[in-house]
Amino acid sequence: MNGNFYRQIEAIGDTTAPVEAWKPAFSGQMDCIIKRDGSWWIDGDEVNNLRLIRLFSSILKYERDDYYLVTPVEKWRIQVQDLPFSVVELQVENEGSSQQSIRIRTNVGDWITIGAEHKIDVSPIPGLAEDQGIPFVHIRSNLMARFNRNTYLDIAGLLEPQAENGAYLIYSANTTFKLIL
Repeated sequence: MNGNFYRQIEAIGDTTAPVEAWKPAFSGQMDCIIKRDGSWWIDGDEVNNLRLIRLFSSILKYERDDYYLVTPVEKWRIQVQDLPFSVVELQVENEGSSQQSIRIRTNVGDWITIGAEHKIDVSPIPGLAEDQGIPFVHIRSNLMARFNRNTYLDIAGLLEPQAENGAYLIYSANTTFKLIL
């Protein structure tokens, strides 16, 4: 891999890069995997540097069923076992009221409010219980975060059961979501 790659991503800082505007040529396959638990592994070793993980997450792009780390001049395909991010914290304001708002934090430090721009939905986890829908939330640019075990229990406590087909409703930021688990 080109040594300039790390210098290019360092220049990005702690912001989300405009990866959707970048159209570099395919550079190859990088030995990088994001595991189901949200941990990042490069060349077989777990990355424990949270700043580096945050930096890599800021240049992550999902395109045609594959994930890439991109800069304006390079594009490296990586593997993702499920979804690239995990929801690790959940905060609820005005719980139970029509003004309820659910904020979540991902394992890479993104804070978002579930609502019209950041929708919540369910899907099975690939390779696991295919018949059970597990919640996830849209973070940015076709990148999503799966609720981890603790936040799954938190979000489940906010669901309102409906009479039809095991459906549940959840409210956040003046938006109603119908989930079928």
